[in-house]
Amino acid sequence: LDATEGSRLLLDGKRVTVAKRQHKGRPRKLAKATLKLTKGVHKIRFEYLGKSEENNIALSISGPGILGKQWLSDQPNTDNYAKPNVIDLTPKGQYAVIYNNFINGTTPRSLGVAYPEGQNYAFSTQNCGLELLWRGNFIDAGRHWTGRGQGAEVPMSPVVVDLSKTIPFSVSKKALKNWPDKADTEVQFDGYITDKNGRPAFNYSVGNLKVVDSITASNDGIIRELKVVSPSAQNLAFKLAEGGAEANGKTLELGEKLSIHSPADYQESKAGTFTNLELKKGTNAFTFKYLWN
Repeated sequence: LDATEGSRLLLDGKRVTVAKRQHKGRPRKLAKATLKLTKGVHKIRFEYLGKSEENNIALSISGPGILGKQWLSDQPNTDNYAKPNVIDLTPKGQYAVIYNNFINGTTPRSLGVAYPEGQNYAFSTQNCGLELLWRGNFIDAGRHWTGRGQGAEVPMSPVVVDLSKTIPFSVSKKALKNWPDKADTEVQFDGYITDKNGRPAFNYSVGNLKVVDSITASNDGIIRELKVVSPSAQNLAFKLAEGGAEANGKTLELGEKLSIHSPADYQESKAGTFTNLELKKGTNAFTFKYLWN
């Protein structure tokens, strides 16, 4: 919500948010609000001040069934009006987009990646793990690429799946029955390389293991391939989700949104759902499919 002279938005008679008057020489601040609507019809009222001839207003919505942001204007007025700084980084061609900045819902050291197939994710270089997954539009970089760039950007999608918020690996001699209460394995991010279309493959260490984590995309979701080089035969426990998931053999259901298909059976614990990967000496390869329901 934005207005030159000031405005406010009401839902069913209750104030939702207020956009204060814009002062010359000061950066524009958009008013935002998140609402949980019940099924049925709701009354929306938009009030604004119009003290000058150059008064302009803007209102957009996003939510289930809406791709990105939808502006509630048939013919936007561009005269004497500075539009909100929306910089949509959704891929327009065949190349992937990598966003190296703060993303809401993941660690400060994370990379956002978007593929032309409409699949997006946040990879934490701090935890060496896939932490967010969403589809549709990618990221609005307006917050970071204009002004002082404070805060974290929110994915431009109403459907964002939270996966893991901690180090998702544990190395042991035998298969685990329960996930450790505390992190028992150190990880180290070693960078990434991209293919000819800009799609990254992440390199990192997990204890004494070397891992190459490659993610490709289709219209149905993403395919994740882990290549693990081990100096000896051992077990790698790999956590794929924290809470809110239901395991059925090699399939993990995250509500009605997403299913994750694993090469090995899942184990459930209080800390999340994981799978035990049996490693042999040398190079081991494992494939995981994250598919939208």
